[in-house]
Amino acid sequence: MKSTFLIIIFALFSIPTLVSQAAEAWRVEPDFRGKKARNDISGAACGPSRCIVINDETHFAQEFTLNNHRLTPGDRIKLADKGEEIDAEAIAYGDGQFYITGSHGLSRKKGKDRPATFQVFRLDGDEITASKRLREAIENAPHLGKYAGKRLDKNGANIEGLAVKEDRLFFGFRGPSVAGEAFILETSAVALFSDDVLDPKIHVLSLGQRIGIRDMASVEDGILILTGPVNTLPRDYTVALWKSGSTRPKTLAKIPTKGKGKPEGILILSESDSAYNVLIFMDSSRNGTPFELAIDKF
Repeated sequence: MKSTFLIIIFALFSIPTLVSQAAEAWRVEPDFRGKKARNDISGAACGPSRCIVINDETHFAQEFTLNNHRLTPGDRIKLADKGEEIDAEAIAYGDGQFYITGSHGLSRKKGKDRPATFQVFRLDGDEITASKRLREAIENAPHLGKYAGKRLDKNGANIEGLAVKEDRLFFGFRGPSVAGEAFILETSAVALFSDDVLDPKIHVLSLGQRIGIRDMASVEDGILILTGPVNTLPRDYTVALWKSGSTRPKTLAKIPTKGKGKPEGILILSESDSAYNVLIFMDSSRNGTPFELAIDKF
């Protein structure tokens, strides 16, 4: 009886804290511009003096400011010609520059190969540069290559996360999920936007059956990963800390879901010795319905 009791207590303290009670809604005033854009927020990132939000349905990103639990949208940033859907799925800031990546995947419904989605953009002030080199790296990468020509609903390769550490770019894949494992492709930012050898590196993460990476954000000790289903099930979303070289990210919190919205983006607001304060953005929800979470590190 005593051993059973100890097992139960250990299990209770091993369960990641549910964070729904700590959630604090933020306002977005006025709306982000464009119905498709504001209903399909896919990520956000901030530098010292600039914040940018992206969506997966249009050809532009949009600046915004943060103040007193409110997001205020600003100027739009044209990334491609109108009507050219780049399927922007992730954004990250590092070393004075923003990076935005397309999904590098086929369209979900019809399996169309849309060249515009196979790009990574670099924003250096007002200068925008695009690279198409990542596609070949994915197609030739171990674990990923044979899934590169498949739709997401067929477990195809599809990027949804991006983080920057010094000169290194880390691309997190929503799919494929193979035997409970998800994947991150790491490469040099300088090489991606030059003729240097990319020399990509694949990281294999044990996330669970049919679970992939929905977004990423760089923190002091590693990279926070927002995890979730490759497709629709299981509806299990978490925030985990991954350190390069590890195969098992540490789950820090579970994110309960309501309605049809899906956790799709994570933005670091602040980091202390004991906790991360983050904003979570929801896909298929007006303006991303951002809400703040305080996530304990331990």
